[in-house]
Amino acid sequence: MLMTLFTGAFLVFIGMMFISGMSGSSLESIEQVFKEPDNPSFLSVLRILTTLNQIGAFLVATWLFMRVFGKDSVEGLYFKSFNPKLWLIIPLAMLSASPVIDVFMHLNNWFIPEGSWVEAMFKPMEDEGAVITQALLTMDDPGTLIFNLLIIAVLPAIGEELAFRGVLQNQIAKSTKNIHTAIWISAFIFSAYHMQFYGFIPRLLLGAFFGYLVVWTGSIWPSIIAHLVNNTSAIVAMYYAQSSEDLNLGELPQMDASPDFLFAGIGAIILTLCLFLVWRENKWNEIKERYLAWSRMDLFDDKNFLD
Repeated sequence: MLMTLFTGAFLVFIGMMFISGMSGSSLESIEQVFKEPDNPSFLSVLRILTTLNQIGAFLVATWLFMRVFGKDSVEGLYFKSFNPKLWLIIPLAMLSASPVIDVFMHLNNWFIPEGSWVEAMFKPMEDEGAVITQALLTMDDPGTLIFNLLIIAVLPAIGEELAFRGVLQNQIAKSTKNIHTAIWISAFIFSAYHMQFYGFIPRLLLGAFFGYLVVWTGSIWPSIIAHLVNNTSAIVAMYYAQSSEDLNLGELPQMDASPDFLFAGIGAIILTLCLFLVWRENKWNEIKERYLAWSRMDLFDDKNFLD
């Protein structure tokens, strides 16, 4: 994780240097832009630096890890084929999970009571993040929607899954020799990394789900697909909400006083069925020995280690 923080910050700094050189502005003035959401340059600078941070923190960090420790250290990130029917089941699972996630979002907020010391600790960070989120999700034309899908849906879905499920989860599993511990610790770090504590529990559960997808299918592709569907559906829903008369551009939808438990119940039933169908494809016993081994040297007693 230190590598992701370093590479992400490094590319953001390079981006700021580039913007400074192109605009003739000082680094201090560019930093000041982030304190002024009404500044005309705020959104363009934010999009550039957000893109660079995603690339640096996840794609570059993962590449560096594999260069230093080798592809075998993470089994090539498990870019392997999986049962084609899961291409339909996984998106359905993520869409049906949406109302269930809403219930856990409300539960999460219940743990941060209004006026409590917990709120005093986390609310300022949440408000600051909301300003950035609101700016990024301002979509007044299809071109902006497509751009947002690339930097908020596609890039995170690929980069974060490579870093958290492809590398971090795998390395924790090798250290603890327990796949469940690895999945939940990496999911916890994944949720904490986003620094959005009002959505900590739902993101924790999503991270665990993505982790189990990897070990159940023996491939990282299903977790990337699930992550992509989750992000894409949220962005598209926001775009159409802004296109209606209910929301102004950039305005975030407010949660209802209580979630729709009937809708959540139906979603939970469909989600459970989808999870069962995915679990039936369980490849863990096939990949367990290789997944938990530090290197191929640990597998010499396995006659099939070269398969």
